[in-house]
Order: sequence, then C-alpha cells, then structure tokens
Amino acid sequence: MEARKVTLELILSNHNANCQTCERSWMDCELQALANKLSVDMVRFEGENKKLPLDVGVSIVRDPNKCILCGDCVRVCEESIGMGIIDFAKRGYNMQVTPAFGRKLSETDCISCGQCSAVCPTGAITVYNQIGPAWRAIHDPSKRVVVQIAPAVRVAVGEAFGLPEGSNVMGKIVAALHRMGFDEVFDTTYTADQRKMRARHANGCNIQQEEVWLQIVRVGDVFCTHYSLDGERFDMVRLFHLP
Repeated sequence: MEARKVTLELILSNHNANCQTCERSWMDCELQALANKLSVDMVRFEGENKKLPLDVGVSIVRDPNKCILCGDCVRVCEESIGMGIIDFAKRGYNMQVTPAFGRKLSETDCISCGQCSAVCPTGAITVYNQIGPAWRAIHDPSKRVVVQIAPAVRVAVGEAFGLPEGSNVMGKIVAALHRMGFDEVFDTTYTADQRKMRARHANGCNIQQEEVWLQIVRVGDVFCTHYSLDGERFDMVRLFHLP
C-alpha cells in the first residue's frame, strides 16, 4: 500500500493539478478517486512540471500536461479502432503520448471517434467543449440557433439519466432544448436511415454525388448532398447554424 501511495505521489508531483477548471474534475477523474482511496492528502515530491502546448483539434483536445502515460488511449486507438494515431514517443522522463513526429491530431488521419477521450482517466484527452459558445449564441438576439439530433442520442440520453435500456426520450430532448432557448430542433432519423439503406445496395452500383448550397427561410443554412443511385435520387441533409 505504501509503495502504491509513493508511486501516486510521484505521478501527482508532475501533474497539472488545475482541478478547479479541469473538465474531468466534476465528472470521473480516476486520478482524484485513487488519491482519495489511498488517502493522499499531500505530495511530498516536487516535479519539474513542464509546460507543453495544448493540441486543440476540431473535436478533440489533448493536454499533454495532464497525461499520466497509462497508455489506455494508445491501446484503444490501435486495438479497438484500428487507427494507431497516437503512441508513446521518446524515452524516460521525456516520454509522451503523441501522434508521430510531433504532429497535431488535426494533421493526422484521426476520425474523431472520441474513444481516446472516453478511456482517458484524467483530463489529458477530452472532447472539444462548445457549451460556452452555444450559450452565448442562444442569448444573442441577432442569431437563430438550430440544433440537430443524431439517431443514437434519443436512447443514449435516456440511459445516462438511468431510464430503462432502449427508452426513447426524443420528446423529452426536444422539449428540453426548446426550454434552453434553441429556436429550431431537427431530427435526422429519416435521412440517416436512408443513407444506411442505400449504402447496403451501393456495392457495384454507379453512384454520382453532387453538392449544392440551399437557403431556407427561418431555418438557416442547409448543406444538402444529393445522391443518385441507379437513376433514383435521394437526399442527405445536414442542418447547422452559421452566425
């Protein structure tokens, strides 16, 4: 037990401990939980605490200053997703978890699946948080804010709130979003299902794709992709808000 406590103190001595503003702090920081479990109330060592730059991508934020080199993100990216975007680099005290050649995630073939952030025990890898900009847009009277709901969300949100598995809470989600202040709420179930159904029969067929921009009054900007499959036309629509 004492050896584990000393090891944890050594990790904490070189860890960016800005817990007040860390996204993991109010969620499920395993480092905090382990420190509480082992009764680590003070750190007897003082690390170098290097200040490494943040890697802010489109959907993933990587903070190497909070990384404890557990390797969970490396394994899930390589073994579960099959991408191998990040791995261990350098040796000894200078070891880091990073994309090859010190590149940013946006410069790699990362598909932004978010599995690395899901298994990260600290705040080293998190999903890009847009809660602040969203609230500012909602309270801006000059903007009409639109939200799009993916098909899987209607069930995942219910499970997160402890409802029986498979419960469809689409109505509750729409009502909550309108109460929060969103002007328009769109459901992409139909177009998502259409895409999946057509994709199953697309193998060996001649698919022609063209992209056009449409403007719809009171809704905002709509990016509509038209597909033509064996002479039959169907649409996949993505709705989003532009200031």
